[in-house]
Amino acid sequence: MATTLAAATDTSVFIAGFAGAVRAIVLQDANFPAINANPRLRIVNASPDAPALDVLVNGTRQVSALAFPTASAYLSLSSGTYTLTFNNPSTGATVFTASGVALTSGQTSTLYLIGPAAQLSSLLTRDY
Repeated sequence: MATTLAAATDTSVFIAGFAGAVRAIVLQDANFPAINANPRLRIVNASPDAPALDVLVNGTRQVSALAFPTASAYLSLSSGTYTLTFNNPSTGATVFTASGVALTSGQTSTLYLIGPAAQLSSLLTRDY
């Protein structure tokens, strides 16, 4: 399926899937300065076999049932260092934890949950 990229916009593209079934996923970015200068964080479930997951930021659920290959809305957070916990929404069991996620004032970032469900990891990118 072809995707046309709109003029004067920012777009992120990632490749996900297992050998023989990879595909490109297109995300529209919101790369503009935040009004209050708080950092913004978007979370993407890029693990092709992970279940939909709840995302907790420092113990508070911020995203519910984030399924592959979708992205959350941008979260506006204070500058600081965060722990993101990915839980199975049905059982509450922790599937993955990303510790030490540092967010700086004025930055827009995306945290990708990557890898197969049995070996999850994360990748933090600066979008703006």
